[in-house]
Amino acid sequence: CMAKEEPELADTEKKLSDWVRDGEKTKVKQYATNSNIDQLDGDGLGPIHWAADRGNLGMLQFLISELNADIEFRDQDGQTALHYAASCGHADIVKYLIELGANKTVKDADGATPLEVASEPEIVSLLS
Repeated sequence: CMAKEEPELADTEKKLSDWVRDGEKTKVKQYATNSNIDQLDGDGLGPIHWAADRGNLGMLQFLISELNADIEFRDQDGQTALHYAASCGHADIVKYLIELGANKTVKDADGATPLEVASEPEIVSLLS
């Protein structure tokens, strides 16, 4: 869903972002044993945002259940994983996050809720 080019990141940031986007759970877990998984990369996103953006439900479940990622962790623009899943059209991830109790009315830095950035009718109904 993200279309912007990636800026130069520190090696560890780039690796973590790449591993999350590529579904490399083993490498992500190894990283997380030494570091907090809830941190922003050079793009201003955390691993949970990348997993939601890419529609990788398995990675998202892994980040939350195995590595205790915070489902309400915000990116540099105040968006949560639910914002990303809603705007990118990933209904399965929206359902999963709602089942876990994600805040459906959380507002980003621009005041937009996940419902307001939703891109698909199914997601609009899930968030309504």
